[in-house]
Amino acid sequence: MFSYRIIFYKKERTLRFIRPHVPWLCESFTKQFYLNKIKQYYSTKNDKKRKLVNCVAKVNRNKRDKSKKDIKNDIELEKNKISLEDMSTLYPYPSNILSNIYSIVTTELDKKELYKKEYIKCKYEELPWKCILTVSWPKEEVFKGAGKSKSSAASDASLKCLYWLHKQDKVIHGKPVIYTIKEIKARYMQSIPIYLDSEILEEVKKLLQIYETNVKNIIESPKLKDDSFTIPEKNSPDIKLCLRDNRRNESLKKRLLEKNNMNDDLPIFRYREEILQKLEKNNILLIRGNTGCGKTTQVPQFILDSYIRSGNATDCNILVSQPRRISAVSLAERISFERGESIGDVVGYSIRLEQKYPQFPGGILFCTTGILCQIIEGNPNLIGYSHVILDEIHERALDIDFLFVLFKRIISNNPFLKIILMSATVNTDMFVKYFNCDTIDIEGKMYPVKMHFLEDFKNKLPSLKIKAKPNFDESYISKDIKLEMIQFKDIVNLVKWIIDNKPPGTILCFLPGWHEIKILDKLLNNDILLKHKLFIIPVHSKLSIINQERVSSVVPEKNTKIILATDIVETSVTIPDVVYVIDIGIKNSPMWKNNKLYIGYQKISQANIQQRKGRAGRLKAGESYHFITKEEYNNLCPNPIPEILCSSLEEIAIKIKCHTNEKVETFCENMIEKPNKIAIETAIKTLQLLNIIDSDENLTPLGKRLSLLHVHPMLGKALILSTIFKCTAPILSIVSLYSIDQDIFANILYSKSSKKNIKKEYHETSDHLALAALCDEWKNYLDESFHKIDPFCRDMNINPLRVKLYAKIRRMISEQLQISGIQNHYDDFPSTDDSTDEFEMHQSKNTYCEEIIYGIILSSTNMLLQCYDISYQQNMYKKKCKLKNECDQTVIVSSESVNHNKEFQPNSYFVYFYGANFQTYSYMQVYDTSILSPLTILLFGQGSIDNKTSDNSNNESTIILTIAEKKVLRFSCTPETAKILISFREVIWSVVDYFITINDRPTNDEFKLMNEYRSELLQVLSKMLDARNKYLLYSV
Repeated sequence: MFSYRIIFYKKERTLRFIRPHVPWLCESFTKQFYLNKIKQYYSTKNDKKRKLVNCVAKVNRNKRDKSKKDIKNDIELEKNKISLEDMSTLYPYPSNILSNIYSIVTTELDKKELYKKEYIKCKYEELPWKCILTVSWPKEEVFKGAGKSKSSAASDASLKCLYWLHKQDKVIHGKPVIYTIKEIKARYMQSIPIYLDSEILEEVKKLLQIYETNVKNIIESPKLKDDSFTIPEKNSPDIKLCLRDNRRNESLKKRLLEKNNMNDDLPIFRYREEILQKLEKNNILLIRGNTGCGKTTQVPQFILDSYIRSGNATDCNILVSQPRRISAVSLAERISFERGESIGDVVGYSIRLEQKYPQFPGGILFCTTGILCQIIEGNPNLIGYSHVILDEIHERALDIDFLFVLFKRIISNNPFLKIILMSATVNTDMFVKYFNCDTIDIEGKMYPVKMHFLEDFKNKLPSLKIKAKPNFDESYISKDIKLEMIQFKDIVNLVKWIIDNKPPGTILCFLPGWHEIKILDKLLNNDILLKHKLFIIPVHSKLSIINQERVSSVVPEKNTKIILATDIVETSVTIPDVVYVIDIGIKNSPMWKNNKLYIGYQKISQANIQQRKGRAGRLKAGESYHFITKEEYNNLCPNPIPEILCSSLEEIAIKIKCHTNEKVETFCENMIEKPNKIAIETAIKTLQLLNIIDSDENLTPLGKRLSLLHVHPMLGKALILSTIFKCTAPILSIVSLYSIDQDIFANILYSKSSKKNIKKEYHETSDHLALAALCDEWKNYLDESFHKIDPFCRDMNINPLRVKLYAKIRRMISEQLQISGIQNHYDDFPSTDDSTDEFEMHQSKNTYCEEIIYGIILSSTNMLLQCYDISYQQNMYKKKCKLKNECDQTVIVSSESVNHNKEFQPNSYFVYFYGANFQTYSYMQVYDTSILSPLTILLFGQGSIDNKTSDNSNNESTIILTIAEKKVLRFSCTPETAKILISFREVIWSVVDYFITINDRPTNDEFKLMNEYRSELLQVLSKMLDARNKYLLYSV
C-alpha cells in the first residue's frame, strides 16, 4: 500500500491531489492519472473543466484520515457527482475516444464486433440524424444519440456510452480498464504446472530409498565435521632470510659504482637525501608529487642504493604496489633498463597470470594491489620485507582502502617495516590525518598549463553553424542525455575557436561515455567548417587496442587531432602531444541510491580536474578549458568518491574474512572512510544467502574453498558447484570470460547486434553456453593449426589478444580450483601437472545436461528473471510480455543477447550473472541470459520451500519457493510428485554439502559409495531435466 501527494500552485493557492491506500498494482496508473489532470488543468481556459478538477482534488483531500469503508463510499459518491455534462467537459471528442477504447479492447481480447454504429435518418428537422451504438464489452448494451449530423449523433451516443463505462469502472482517463485488480493479481501469482514421467518418478524413488538406507548415515556422521575442509597455508614469494649474503652485497655494490645515472635531471633527485633521512626517522612517509617528477621509478632505487652503498643490500627487500597490471610490468622493465640489468635479477614483478620474481634478498618486487593483499594473507606481518611502497593512493581503489587498515596493524606488529605512500594530488590531508605521518612535496617536471573556467571563455565562442543536417535524432539525445549538463554545441564552438585562435596542437576532450562520444563525433563531422580540419579519434576501454594506439599517431599539418575519450585517459593512457584539454566536469560512475547500486552522471572532484588538466603540458605549454565556473570548482569535493563508497562489497567482505575473524562492519569502521552501512549489510546478506558465510559471519566450508579462487564470490561458487555436478568445462569458460574485465568481441560499441548474431550460431537461448562453445571452437582451431586462428577471429569478430588473455585466465582459475582441493574428489583424476584439460574432458563428457549449467548459475547468484504476460503501459494494463527480476524490477534484455526481442510464453524464466541499473532509467538492463525450465528452478533455487495441499477436488499441491527471501514462486503438481520433488531436492543439496565439506580425497569405502551414489543421482537428474527442457523449448 502506498500514499503520496502531488502539489501544484495557482494564484498563491496550494492544491493537493492526495491518494492514500492505493493497491500496489495500480499505484503508477493512479499517479499518472492525476499528473495528466494537472497538465489538463494548465492546458485549458475552460472554467467548468477547472472546477471539475478542483472538485476531484477536494474529494481526495477529504479522504486522508478515513477508513477503507469510508473511502469506498466516497468513491461511489464521487462517481455519482460526475454528471453527463461533466463527462462532455472531460471528453470533448467522445466518438474518437470511444473508438480508441474499443479498438484497444478488441485487440487485447482478440474478439470482433465489440463495437458497432448504425445511423438512421429521422423526420425531425432539429435532430435529423440518429445513431444507435451497440457494444458487447463489458456486457451487451445499446446507446442512442441524436444530432444535426452523423458526427453529432455519434458524439451524443458515445458520450452516453462513456458515462456508462465510467460508472462500471471500465474507463479511466480515456483508457479502458480491461482487467480487475483481482485478475491482475491472479496473473502475477499463478502457479506453474509441473509434470513428470512415471518412469523418472520411479527412478527418483529408488534413489531416495538408497539415500535413506546407505547414504544418510554417512552425511550425518559427526566425524564429517572433524574432516571438514581447512584453508591451506599460502606462501609468499621466496625471501631467503639469511643473516648476511656478503657475496651478493659485494656484487651489487660493484654494479652500483659502474652504473650511470640516466635521469639526474628529474625533480625527485633534489629530494633524495631528504627522503632517506625522513625514512630513517619515520615508519610511514607520504610523498606527494605531480606526474613526471620521477617518484615512482626513483624512490625504490634511492632506498635500495642507500643499502647497497652501506654494504647491507640483502637487508633491503622492497614491495611496490601499482593499481594496474600494465603499470607494474612496465615500471619493473623501466627500472631494470635504467640499472642495466635484466628482469628477475634485482627487479621483478608479480601480476595475475605472470610472475618474474627478483633474486631476494636485495631486490624490488612490483605487484598489483590485489597481489599485495595475497602476499599479506600469506605473511600477515610482512616479515622479511624492509619497505612497502603503495603508489597512486589518490585513486582510492577498493584494495587501497583495504590495505590502509592492514598497514596500520602491520606497523604495530612489525616496527622495522617502512611504508611509503605516494600520491599525485595535493589534496592529501586525509591521508596525513589517518596515518599521522610526515610528508614531502615534490615539484613536477611540467610545462605550464593555463586553466580556464566557463566565465573565462563562454562569451568568446562563435555561433554554431551546422549547414548539413545531423544524421541523428536530437529528440533521442534529449531523452537519454541531460543536455543542461553536457553542452555539446558549446563544445563544438570551443573546438572551432581553439583551431581559429590558438597555435596548432592536439585537443583532448573528456566525456562521460560512449554515447556522448558518438554524439559529439557526429556533431563535429556535420559542421562544414570543421569536418575537413579534424582527425577525430575515439578512446574507450571497450575499443580495440589498435584503435587506442591511434592516439599517438602523427597527423598532417593541415589537420588537428582531437581525441574524444572517457576518464580512461585520465590515468591509464598517456598522450604526450596534448596541448589543449576540454573537460565537461562530468563522469559516468557507480553510486548508491535508494539502497541500490546505479550507474549515472556525477560531477568530478577537484583532484580529477587537476589530473585532467595535467594531461596537457608534457611537451610544451598548454591550456585547459573546464565547463564549470570558478565558484562551482571551489564547491566540488577535493577528492574523487572512493570505490569503497560506491561499490558492492561482497569481494572485500571475503578478503576481510581471510585476514581476520572480526565482523565485517567492525573492520570497516577502521577504514579511512567507512562504507555505506546498507552496502555492508547487503553484502553480508548476499553472502549468507549464498551459504558463503554463516550467521556469525564465519566462512563456511564453501566460503573457505571460495577464498582460494580470486574471482567474484558468485562466480567462485559456480565453479565449485560445477566440479561437484561434473560440468566444470563450460562453467570454467563462462567464469573466465567474466573475469577478464573486457569483452572478447572487437569493437562491439559500433554494432551490438553483430555480437548477438555470432552467439546465435552457437546457441539459440543461452548467451552463457554460446560464449563457452565459441571459446571451445577457438581452442580447437588453436590446437589444430595456428594459421587458422586469425581467419576465425576475423570471421567471429573476436579480439585475438583478449581471447588469449581469456585462455591464460582460464588455466589460472583451473589451477586455483586444484589448490582449493575440490577437484581431488573424482575417480581416476589425473595427477600430472598438465592435467587440467584431461580433467575437464574426463569429468564433463556425457555427464551433464544444459539445464544443470543453468541451475548452477541460479544457485550461485539467486538472480532470476520471470516473464509475465501482462504489463502496465500507457496508463493501462495490457497483455504484453514483461520481464521482472528477483526484486520485481522491470528488466530489459540488451540487444547483444540471443534472447533480445524474443516472444516467450508466460512464466518463462532466465538466469543471469550481471545487470546494470542506470540513473536515467527505471528499469535494469541485463546483458547475458539463459532460459531455464521451472523444474530446474525448483531443484536449484536457493531459499525456503513449503508444500501446501489445496482444499479443492483437483488433488493438487502447491510448492512455494522463496528465492533469496524476495522472489516467491509457485509450482503445482500432484501431492505425490510434490513430496518426491522436495525430498529429491533435499538429497541433491545434502550430497553437494558433503563434497564441499569433506577435506581431502579419502580412500575409504564410504567415499567410494558416495561417489557412486552421486553418479547415479546426476544421471537421473540429467534425464529428468532433459525431458523438461525439450518440452520447454517446444512450447517456446
